[in-house]
Amino acid sequence: MTWHNAPAISRLRRLLRCSIILESIDPEAPISRFPAPNDLTPFFHSISFWLFSFAMGENGAYVYSPLEAGSFRLLKFAPTESEDGLVEVELSTFPLVNTPPFNVLSYRWGLSTTWRYLYCHGQKIRLRQSALDAIVAVRSQKSQYPELLWVDVVCTNQEDIAEISTMVSLSRPIMLAANCTIMSMGSQTDVTQLAFDLLADLALARMSVLNDTSESPLVGPVSRPALEEYRRLVSSNVSTRWPALEDLLASDRNPFERTWALGDVVFSRHLDIVCGSHRMAWSQVCYGLDAYVNLGHPNMIRNPLAYSMLDLYSLCNGDPKKRSVSWSRVLEITRPLTATEPKDKIFATIEAIKFLNPAQAQTLAEAFPVYDYTLMPSQLFDRSAKLISTDSGFGPFLCALSMVEEVKAVQDRAIGPSSWVPDWSIPLERYRLNSDDNPFAAADGRAILLIIDPAAMPMSLTFRGCIVDEIAHVAGYLMPRRPGDKFDIGGANNIIFAEWYEWAEAIAGPQYSAAGQRNLLLLHWAETIRAHGKLSVAPFSQQIQSSDELAKTARAWLDYLETEGQEATEDVRAFYAECIPAHGRRFGLTKRGHFCLVPEKSQPGDHIFVPFGSKVPFVVTGKGYTGTRRSYGNVGECYLHGAMFGEALTWPGVVELDIVIS
Repeated sequence: MTWHNAPAISRLRRLLRCSIILESIDPEAPISRFPAPNDLTPFFHSISFWLFSFAMGENGAYVYSPLEAGSFRLLKFAPTESEDGLVEVELSTFPLVNTPPFNVLSYRWGLSTTWRYLYCHGQKIRLRQSALDAIVAVRSQKSQYPELLWVDVVCTNQEDIAEISTMVSLSRPIMLAANCTIMSMGSQTDVTQLAFDLLADLALARMSVLNDTSESPLVGPVSRPALEEYRRLVSSNVSTRWPALEDLLASDRNPFERTWALGDVVFSRHLDIVCGSHRMAWSQVCYGLDAYVNLGHPNMIRNPLAYSMLDLYSLCNGDPKKRSVSWSRVLEITRPLTATEPKDKIFATIEAIKFLNPAQAQTLAEAFPVYDYTLMPSQLFDRSAKLISTDSGFGPFLCALSMVEEVKAVQDRAIGPSSWVPDWSIPLERYRLNSDDNPFAAADGRAILLIIDPAAMPMSLTFRGCIVDEIAHVAGYLMPRRPGDKFDIGGANNIIFAEWYEWAEAIAGPQYSAAGQRNLLLLHWAETIRAHGKLSVAPFSQQIQSSDELAKTARAWLDYLETEGQEATEDVRAFYAECIPAHGRRFGLTKRGHFCLVPEKSQPGDHIFVPFGSKVPFVVTGKGYTGTRRSYGNVGECYLHGAMFGEALTWPGVVELDIVIS
């Protein structure tokens, strides 16, 4: 750094009481050129930075000038870099409506207590190590970008709460106005080049096989020859490059790990991934990654953040004018992401959905007129659950019920005892049946009837619907599938599927044999573990169509699980890939003799309830009475074979009723 503060030099002289050493210091000379006797060199170098900070005194911290309405600050780097490595910038104020070209810098905030400084007009601005690393990385590539940069922690006075609130509200228009958002992955390492080379090769492999572009939708069905060619191309990659990619995506450096990355992705006109001197367009990164995680086998990418990145990318891929994203979908995507403040899980998604689905902006504005951080998380989650359960514009009716995570006991929940309110601060690991892309219609189009009783403590909801069945037996629990295991049919947990079939034969076999339909048991079992009727998640265009083909493939898979040395064919892998709804659930049998997939905490005696307006049934457990109505707790959504398209509403003895879920 160049010294521009002569009074500070004089004060430094007095502090050291060493005029002989400092007498020859030129106030304009860089600190690295300060002379020091050999016997004082270690001491001098170890305290020189601290002495300079102290010498600046109370005037050392940068003093921000107040911002006028509708204006914001941008930084640019000093024309020359200092020889001592300190970062010097200049801050200027611009009106948002007439701004020269600039970029936005985003980075992983982190919880480090290590503070660093950059310097503006000779004064200090304090920031965390991760922010400084990101700024230094951009400085190394400043010739590639406009010279002006918006960095929240530098361009906003962090000591002025009112200014912080104002800038939060301006963050969306700032990002929309920026040329590019730079997502910093931190400092580069010895293997960063390998990671970026691998990402480039993955994109090239997809391009050569699928012949599409980064603006194309995420990977859909592909032909068998194309799949085999793609796997041949990616298998040629050197194995040492996969750990390098895992290092690049690690959560301690990945800015996509935080909830507010949602805004970075949704609002940005263009997004670049930067790590040190390396950079790649965000669209190209996801273009290559998406093909690999959907088609690659064996899948070398185990980091769940890779899958979160692709989920975020799915929100902004395609024609914005044709895009209609539900709030429930956005909330689902952000659940694995972190937020120091749990309420940010809701506030970040509100801003995003206003942009992604403008038709719902007014509804959200009425429900959340201000971002009230004085609310308890339970109050905010409660309000959000009611909104997405009653407003069809936010996705499937009653989707909040299906997004409730499973916990061991009520006291484990961070947001209170209401069984219909999700805790969006923790991930939902199992596949959600009641999602936007599933065609189920368990209520057969019957309109929702939902009564909210705000006086009830805890808050309760009254639903109209039908109790259609009761759980008679439940089998073992199958753990959630880990990221990257789509085609890994050799996983240790997969033996549970064979145990489920043996269990089904023992419990339901006599029922099927008596009807002369024992072969039908295998088919119904296979349809249940795949949640038959859902959209395909396997990557093949030639899907299993007939019942005979499905039963044959299911038998081949069971043979693979039970016979050592059995060949794992691509048909078997495709079958397993479609069994994702079974993971994170139990297999069961109802009193009416129907197979089902139910939540882990389901017990014999629990009822299966179809609320009107819902796409799927729910498992509910009795809790007594609320007034004259029977009260239940929501256990979670389920798949009931033969009842996913309204069939159960016409079964003998099924009648409409109102129940309270509390």
